[in-house]
Amino acid sequence: MTNLTPEQRILGRENANQALGVTRRDLLKSAMAAPALGAFYFGYKDMGNRPPVRAAIIGTGDEGCQAMIRSHNRDYLNFVGYCDIRPSQQQRAVKEFAAHKQYTEADVKKLKKYAIKEEMLDDPDVEMIVIALPLWLHAPVAIEAMKKGKHVFTEKLMAHSIPQCKEMCRVAR
Repeated sequence: MTNLTPEQRILGRENANQALGVTRRDLLKSAMAAPALGAFYFGYKDMGNRPPVRAAIIGTGDEGCQAMIRSHNRDYLNFVGYCDIRPSQQQRAVKEFAAHKQYTEADVKKLKKYAIKEEMLDDPDVEMIVIALPLWLHAPVAIEAMKKGKHVFTEKLMAHSIPQCKEMCRVAR
């Protein structure tokens, strides 16, 4: 670590607290409230009697499982299925859904495992496709999904290039 004396550590902590205007402890306590405030900040409202959007995810690698499955709020987005060509990632997706606090064991058993993307895109129960594939596949899969009448959410970047983004916008219109 460093070779600071206890007095230097105290002085450093006091300087940091003064620069921030709050103590580190207070900053961390306020950060814990951030997730609850996020819904307020972004204008999320109670859906009332409307059901959450029924979605399927394609790509259950790191971003698909960690960002999309693990962190979604089922009050707004309800996954009804998943698609991945890799059996190991299919198993991983099931584990992530099973660990999600809003999915029961029965919910996880009802999830559809789509063998191919066309099967997922043709499912009338799916309103939206969450795309968590490698970036070079975002645009082609999103365009195909939109042509099938599905809404699309792409993880991270929208597409690999500006022309692909423009094509996605044209198809969406």
